[in-house]
Amino acid sequence: MKPKYTPQDYGIAYSEDAWRRDHIAYWRTVGSMIIYQQEKPRVSMKMHVLAGCGSFMAGLATIAKEMALDVIVYDKKYQSPMLDQLEDHHIEMRNGYDHQLPAQKDTVVIGNAISRGVPMLEGLLSARMSYLSGPEWLSKAVLANRKTIAISGTHGKTTTSSLFAWVLEVAKQSPGFLVGGIPNNFNTSARKGDGQHFVIEADEYDTCFSDKRPKFFHYPAELLVINNLEFDHADIYRDLDDIVKQFRYYLRTLIPGTKIVYPKRCKLLDKLVHEAGWCNACPTHSTDIEQPWHIQPLADDWSKFTIMDGKKKPHVVKWDLFGQHNAGNALTVMRGAIELGLDIDMIVAALCSFQGVKKRMQRIGISNDGKEVWDDYAHHPTAVKKVIAACRKRFKDNRLIICFQLSNFTQSNGVMWQELVDASADCDMVLLVDQGDKFPYQQFKKAHQKPVEIISSETSQAAIQQLLAPNDKIITCSSRDCSIIHEKMLA
Repeated sequence: MKPKYTPQDYGIAYSEDAWRRDHIAYWRTVGSMIIYQQEKPRVSMKMHVLAGCGSFMAGLATIAKEMALDVIVYDKKYQSPMLDQLEDHHIEMRNGYDHQLPAQKDTVVIGNAISRGVPMLEGLLSARMSYLSGPEWLSKAVLANRKTIAISGTHGKTTTSSLFAWVLEVAKQSPGFLVGGIPNNFNTSARKGDGQHFVIEADEYDTCFSDKRPKFFHYPAELLVINNLEFDHADIYRDLDDIVKQFRYYLRTLIPGTKIVYPKRCKLLDKLVHEAGWCNACPTHSTDIEQPWHIQPLADDWSKFTIMDGKKKPHVVKWDLFGQHNAGNALTVMRGAIELGLDIDMIVAALCSFQGVKKRMQRIGISNDGKEVWDDYAHHPTAVKKVIAACRKRFKDNRLIICFQLSNFTQSNGVMWQELVDASADCDMVLLVDQGDKFPYQQFKKAHQKPVEIISSETSQAAIQQLLAPNDKIITCSSRDCSIIHEKMLA
C-alpha cells in the first residue's frame, strides 16, 4: 500500500527511488508528526550535520536520529555532555571538515559555527549543492506541524525551557523539545516527542554563515516567553538597541493572538510587548504583592516559595533548586502553562518534581575535607550576580569562591570586565582561569576588592589546593567544560 505522505512533504530530502526501495510498512500520523515505520529501518538517505557537537546542533541531530534518519555529525572538538548524548544515540561522529562531499540526495545542515573557508562548505558551494541551516531544517521538518513554545531572553532560557517541557510531560502531553543543556528529568537535550507541543530555546545567536538573523525567526511561536533582555553577544550586536530591534522584528512575524509571557517590571520589555498589539500580553510581577502572578519566599534560599496566581490564590512550591532567579522561572512557566489550559494543581506537582539541568548549579562533588564544588553556566555579569546571591543565601557560614573560565566571545574579549568585577563583589575569592585570550586579567585583579588568583588549566593540583581551605564552597562559572579544574579541586 502506498502511503499518503512522502518525506518531501515534511521538508526532508529523500529521493523517490529510495523511498520506494525502502518502503516496507506505511506512514502513520501520531499527533501532528509523520513517523516512518518499518520492521527493520533501511533508510538510505543520510543527514550530514556540520558543527554537530554544539548544544543546539547535537540536539537537532538527536531529533533527526529519532526520525529514522542516518545522521553523521562533523566537528573539530567533541566534549561532554553533548559527546555523551551523541554516543548514547549511536550517531556517527567524524573529526574535522576535510571530508568527501555528501551525495546529492543527502541532506546537509550547517551550524552557525561554520564559516567561509571550511573545506566541506567551500566544496558544497562550488558543487552548487543545497544546504539548510539548523533552525531552517527544524522549522521545516519538525515545527511546521507543531505548536511551538519559544523561550527567549538573555538569561534563564535553558532552565525555563526544560521546566516547561517537564510540566507538559507530567501533563501527559508528550512534548518535543530542544534546549541548550541536559534536563535531569529527561537526560537528553532534545527529543521529537509525539504530542502537539514543541518547546524550543529561542536564542538570539545568528542562524548560519549565510543567514545572520537570530535563530528565533525560524520559530513560529504559539506562546513566547521573554525572560529578560540585556546586552550580550558582542561578536554579533553593537549594543542592546541592536538586540531589541531584532526582537521587535520577530514580534511582527507572530500570528494574531500569540501569547507573550514576560516580566512587567522590565520597562523595556513592557514597551516592546505593548507595541505588538496583535499579541496577547501575559505579564508576571516578580515579588510585587499588590499584583497577581507574583512570588514570595518561604525559605531564605528560595528552595520553598509561594506563587500567587491570576486569581490571587497561593500555590506552594518546594523543590531541590534554590535562588530567586529559579523561583522566577517557575512563575513564568506556571503563567504560560495556565494559558495553555493545563490544570494548576498538576503544574505545581510538576514544578516540585523538577530536578534541574546539568551545569545549572549542578553539584559536582565534595572532597574529604568538606570542600564542595558546584558548576554553573553563568558568565554574563547579571547571571553571575544572581548565582552569587543565591549561594550566599544557601551557604551562609562558608567561604564562597567563584572560579571564572570565560569562554564565550563577549567575556573572553573583556567587553564587560568591569561589570564582572562588580557582579562578583560579594564572594570571598575569585579564581580566574587564564586562557591566553584578550580578557584583561591583571586589570581585573587590581580592580577587585577581594583576593583574585590567576590560574590556568596547567596549574598543578597542589597549587590549586593551596588556594583552597576545608569546607569552601566553590562555584565554577563557564559556558565550557570545567571537569579538569573540578578534579584538581576535589582531589
